[in-house]
Amino acid sequence: MPSVFHKIFSRSPGESEPPALSIETLRELEAPLFVLTGEIDHFSARMLRKAIEGELSGPDQVVLFDLNAVTYVDSGGLALLFDVVRALEKGWVGVIEPRGGVRRLLDISGLGAMPTVKIFNDREEVRQALRTDAPAPGPRSVGPE
Repeated sequence: MPSVFHKIFSRSPGESEPPALSIETLRELEAPLFVLTGEIDHFSARMLRKAIEGELSGPDQVVLFDLNAVTYVDSGGLALLFDVVRALEKGWVGVIEPRGGVRRLLDISGLGAMPTVKIFNDREEVRQALRTDAPAPGPRSVGPE
């Protein structure tokens, strides 16, 4: 069973609406798993970038994103995903259950077709893939802030 590391809610300062993005960081067989709910826009992508940077350990690492409950991704969110892919020179990014427009954006942008991006239907598929890969230690940056 994965363990919870932290949960972040982001919303533009001064807004009283529910958070635009909920970020829950878990572990799946030693790989960081970011369970995201809501919208990944320019503002929330900055918060997500900080959460990701705290979990990256090396260029051959695996980083997972559960996008099942993500309803919207703008260019800032898409740029962040590309930055993570670039940071993992020998590793890979796993995307779990992208839905509707989010899946279409991954396909249209080319992100979903990259050899270092794997799209999964559920977490069991992820576990099977992780059993063949092992992350390595060492600090890594996700690109510009």
